[in-house]
Amino acid sequence: MDKDTVVKKLVEEWQFKADQDLKAAEALATLENPLRSVACFHAQQAVEKYLKAYLTSKQVSSREPIIFASLSRLSSQSILN
Repeated sequence: MDKDTVVKKLVEEWQFKADQDLKAAEALATLENPLRSVACFHAQQAVEKYLKAYLTSKQVSSREPIIFASLSRLSSQSILN
């Protein structure tokens, strides 16, 4: 498998996982008795995974822990390059 194919597959995997977290967040938030804190957790996880998909698509890698500050900085660097 060539590098572009591998990157595309990884991006699709991150997007699928993010989609699943987003669906879970929506389901939990719309229950008769919403589980808001758990819904927020899944929403945050979805955002992080979508950002990982984006960074993967731009072939930006980091050995830093994946936290919003570093994701934001890496995304900005990718956009500027």
